[in-house]
Amino acid sequence: MKKSKFIALGAAAALLAAAAVGGTMAYFTDEKSAENIFTVGNVRIDLDESNGDGAVDEAYQEWLAKQKLVPAKDAAQQIAKEITIKNVGTSPAYLWAEIWIPAQLDAAEDAERSLHLVTENSLVEISGTYLQPKDIDGVTYNGYVYYYKNAEGNPLAPGEQTEKLLDAVYMDPAVSQCPEATPGELCLILKDGSEYRGSWDLKVNAVGFQADGFADVTDALKAYYNQ
Repeated sequence: MKKSKFIALGAAAALLAAAAVGGTMAYFTDEKSAENIFTVGNVRIDLDESNGDGAVDEAYQEWLAKQKLVPAKDAAQQIAKEITIKNVGTSPAYLWAEIWIPAQLDAAEDAERSLHLVTENSLVEISGTYLQPKDIDGVTYNGYVYYYKNAEGNPLAPGEQTEKLLDAVYMDPAVSQCPEATPGELCLILKDGSEYRGSWDLKVNAVGFQADGFADVTDALKAYYNQ
């Protein structure tokens, strides 16, 4: 199953969200968007978004629309974005998230990014192995696979939920406005000193993959991404 959401992170502007749909698989999967639900077999998942203070899904979107993304000088200026995935089907499944970030805001290490992703230390982050850079609405995005793996590599049983795959996002405090920017123009000087007028949208896809026939989550990832 894949459930996709765009998280708009415009500088000093309200955050927005939209949905996207992936392709079909020969394996048991379920794909979900705001418009369609495709089910094959018994693999189904839910992608939950929360601010960690009781606002979930629709209530979270209402809360999110009131938030402003500004250079963060401390944790209080982070935008809460808690992502979890739940197995709501009837079969065990491996669950993971694809997180896509505009390439110009990205870097090999999170400390060097202009847009930071706050996650738990025990989270496994894979870059470049399964997801290659791609163009989305004229913007180049880098993709990462995020998942938790227990000691046995076991999938999640029906009714079980992942730990948080994303906690929050924030703009690096080194980011500043372009000196020549006109009122209302989105032009920022990034952490590396370059000018940027592009998107601050973050795309998150949740994926659920059948457990039957696969030894662990790494085995499932290789099958899902044809590797």
